[in-house]
Amino acid sequence: MSLLTLDNLPTELLYHLVDYLDLITILYSFRYVCKRFQTIVNSFDGYKLDLRSISRADFQKLCHCLSCEKISSISLSNDNHTPKQISNFLSYFSFNQFTRLQSLSLFQINEDNLFTILIHIPRDLLHSLTIHIDYPKIHSHTIAVLLSSTITNLNLIYLNLNFSYRKLDNMSYSPLPLTLKSLHLQHCSFQEYCIILRHIIHLQEFTLIECTIYNSDGTIYQPDENICSRKLTKFSFGACFIRLKELFLLLSCTPMLKYLKLINWTDSLDSLINGSKWEVFLSEKLICLEQFHFIFDDMTHIEQPTMDIESFQTPFWIEQHQWFVVYEYIKSLSKVTLYTMPIHCDSTLTYYLDSKKISLSTFKQTDRRISFDHQVTQMNLNLNETIEDDNNISVC
Repeated sequence: MSLLTLDNLPTELLYHLVDYLDLITILYSFRYVCKRFQTIVNSFDGYKLDLRSISRADFQKLCHCLSCEKISSISLSNDNHTPKQISNFLSYFSFNQFTRLQSLSLFQINEDNLFTILIHIPRDLLHSLTIHIDYPKIHSHTIAVLLSSTITNLNLIYLNLNFSYRKLDNMSYSPLPLTLKSLHLQHCSFQEYCIILRHIIHLQEFTLIECTIYNSDGTIYQPDENICSRKLTKFSFGACFIRLKELFLLLSCTPMLKYLKLINWTDSLDSLINGSKWEVFLSEKLICLEQFHFIFDDMTHIEQPTMDIESFQTPFWIEQHQWFVVYEYIKSLSKVTLYTMPIHCDSTLTYYLDSKKISLSTFKQTDRRISFDHQVTQMNLNLNETIEDDNNISVC
């Protein structure tokens, strides 16, 4: 029986392995292992070009040896680690050279670079687009119109924007492509939220950071019954301030959710920290929900917390769904936080290890370990207070 080694694996399998390597490794290491690997690298046409953490020397290397027609994905960034990277990249290439481009991600991009890319972007195969501009809003009307027109005419499946939906609403009533299955937006109004759900009928995942519920005159848009999305099964909302009545209005439009993640702050006027009201709402409006993760911060200055956790200890929470919560009062901040376990949040989390905080949990007494889900890549700890010996933290 012959020994199976890397160099005699089937070509299709090697293509799959190459897909997990960065381009520098492929072109300057893997390619020179043997003649067969060189042939495979030369014939492969699905390279993913991710330059977000590349060194300046490697950046120049790649720019001198790239075959544009073999690139299927590009990620560029102007952040502090790679300043002016997008401008430098545009000095080497025009985007109309990337004829097989399927995915494009642009981070901290300025308006001049965005304009240059939009007028040359290949549209035939592009199905994934991420644009994070370097300030909270687009100032140029020309850029806003061009961006709206470009997005409307693409057959996108995934779209991620770090600015308001309103900046797209220049060309049409619904400026998003009907082909979208996954959408990430920084902000929209409640009326715009309803427009999205009504028109993007294939939408399955929606991440929204902020939503303005009230109109400028203080009224609330009244949606009709036809806006309810039947395919949307995953919704993430926050971080932003919202009250319970407003949040229930937002979630009433998504009856088929199976996954819900909320990161919000609230106050005592209509607090989100009310297990009884959540139980009634979820039982009536979100009957398909399987995973429910949240972090709620009550911003009211509280001197004497009530520590009301009993409403989250009913059979609905503990037995039927096994959704366990932790209620914490951080004395140094006079703040109340309620969160589900394990903690689900964005990439950065601030966690308080305060020896004077009061904490109650619906976990069993023997299960006290604090755990975080795999998305947490950076954690800020308050170490000004003495840490108790029984504080266990794990990052999952």
